[in-house]
Amino acid sequence: MRKRMNWTSMAMTLCLVLTVLAGCFKDKDAYKPSETSSSNNGQAVESDWKNEQTKKWHVGQNVDLYWYIGFPWHTNLKDWNEYSFLKDVKEITGVNPIVNVPTGDPTEKINIMIATGDLPDLITLGLHDPAVDKLIKSGLVYSLDELMDTYSPEFRKEIPQDVYDASKSEIDQKLYGMPGGYLPDWLLKAKDGIGAYTYSVRKDIYAELGKPDMTTPDSFYETLKAFKEKYPMINGRPSIPLAIGDNTQLETSPPIYSLMHSFGVKDHYVQPDGKVTVKFKNPQYKEFAKYMNKLYREKLIDAEAFVKGETQIQEDLRSNVFASAAYFWYLDGANAALDQAKPDSHFVSIAPLQAVEDVKFPGLARLGGQITLVSKKSKNPEAAIKFLRYMFSKDGNLLMLYGHEGEDYSINAEGKITRSDAIQQAWAKDFPALKDRTGIWSFVYLFYKPLPEVGKEAPDRMEHDRPIANKYAFDNTIVSYKMTPDLTTEEGIVSSKVDEIAAKSLPKIVMAVSEADAVKMVDEMIGHMEKAGLSKLEIYLTKQYNLNVEKFGNDKY
Repeated sequence: MRKRMNWTSMAMTLCLVLTVLAGCFKDKDAYKPSETSSSNNGQAVESDWKNEQTKKWHVGQNVDLYWYIGFPWHTNLKDWNEYSFLKDVKEITGVNPIVNVPTGDPTEKINIMIATGDLPDLITLGLHDPAVDKLIKSGLVYSLDELMDTYSPEFRKEIPQDVYDASKSEIDQKLYGMPGGYLPDWLLKAKDGIGAYTYSVRKDIYAELGKPDMTTPDSFYETLKAFKEKYPMINGRPSIPLAIGDNTQLETSPPIYSLMHSFGVKDHYVQPDGKVTVKFKNPQYKEFAKYMNKLYREKLIDAEAFVKGETQIQEDLRSNVFASAAYFWYLDGANAALDQAKPDSHFVSIAPLQAVEDVKFPGLARLGGQITLVSKKSKNPEAAIKFLRYMFSKDGNLLMLYGHEGEDYSINAEGKITRSDAIQQAWAKDFPALKDRTGIWSFVYLFYKPLPEVGKEAPDRMEHDRPIANKYAFDNTIVSYKMTPDLTTEEGIVSSKVDEIAAKSLPKIVMAVSEADAVKMVDEMIGHMEKAGLSKLEIYLTKQYNLNVEKFGNDKY
């Protein structure tokens, strides 16, 4: 089953958070290295630091490592010499990463690579990609235990035991890949930056409405209704009280996904008898369906949402939408346009609609989102494992994600990272340009957060968006880890059919002429799923869920 935030992954989330920041400022505002970095004293300090790092992490001289990253959205493909931070990585390690990404279907690409045996040195895939197990079972990737024992025994000692235990393969209990975005205990307990989903409203209009409570189904409905009555038109267009996403994969669009969770409909439904099935069989799904149908019949959601594409949805958010239930940074592009047209008119997060007790939204999963493996076709497996060691290390993460200590960031007395004003300003004004010059946060595929950070974002982001998103987030590992079967298997084929049935059914349910018809359509949808072989998928889901509970514990759901 497709999962929007599994989807997504720790690095995907981080990259999206960063790349959606507005890039509408001129280059004169862009970050430039400080003047002291070019002085004689600065050069000496830089040279001493780089010499120490090179002694510690040098892999070899001009070592080419071919690296396949299975995400088409990865854009930093230039030689690492062209990025100031990544140039340092290249000089310190002596490794020249040659990065390749799929231009078409990632699943088709990796399957062709497996079939032909045409594999690079390093392979990064989504953690839940069935191709990971295919590579292991086919004997096409090294066990990292073997490589560490042979070439880098110190690496094994540096991997936290919980990371090792959680990341090793169920196939033979060996470690085959390093995770990207694993959440250490301190980060989970702090809930610092693990949340993404929030409910947001136009700040100016919300204030004009008297900042009403919107946490109950009735108050949420009444507020949307009051908005529509007061603002029938905005910017010459019919107003949209609640945006619900675009016409692609609507069932997993951020707003719909959030609304489902507000009604207690999570990614899977764990029945009282312990059997795990699809969320559509959760009794609360009908309550969600009835509510959405009511909003549609009352014209409180956009009747054209089911035919609009992402471009049009973004234009709506920039002009005539009041509320959205998505991850807060999904609205960053709209916020920049809104504030430019009218200061302080951006979206700001509020407490979510809570139709059930203890509403939670999926946060980032404990294991992160990616895994990087070493191919047996690698011409230099020693360099590959040593490069992975550096990329996972505190030194590697600090350089690639924050730059140079003392210039680009500092560490305070509490052990927290604070970015320099120059970096923070460039980040906020034109992150894509900063990323293109430095490579900062562009390779998060072996990300392991080294230290807490001192937030320096916009006031509303720090006061509202992040705290609310973090408060309602939970670690959804046990309902995400390997819960999507290989689509070439019998249960995988059923999973695809279930997804297709759901995608076709949801618009009809929402647009039903009556509540009774909406409920009837839910039953019909489930019936179609049963005929498609749902029982086979349920066997898989139940087995994998129980394995996940055994591995991760059942306190995360």
